[in-house]
Amino acid sequence: MMLRGSPVRKIKTELKKAERYNLELDGTALEAHFLAQGDITDLVNSLVFAKENGMKLSFQGAAVGQLIAIYQEKVKLLDKLKIMKEEGVDDAEGFLRSGSIKAE
Repeated sequence: MMLRGSPVRKIKTELKKAERYNLELDGTALEAHFLAQGDITDLVNSLVFAKENGMKLSFQGAAVGQLIAIYQEKVKLLDKLKIMKEEGVDDAEGFLRSGSIKAE
């Protein structure tokens, strides 16, 4: 990890957070998301938020949704999920896949 410039300490911190919330994540997946220019803290926080609020969202769906949000709109996925929750969206992954990730 260090040779690739990955933030080992940050990945470990996020893995501990994921473990506290019973999210099945691994360091390799988080590192790959980081190397794709993703924000791993926002990703894990978004997965926790989705789980706590009964929203359907997988790791892959969250990772793709976050990268789209970052590159198209410069918004955090967690902020988008909060808006979706207010709108009553339960299937966050389906909503993100439908291309409805445009910022309000």
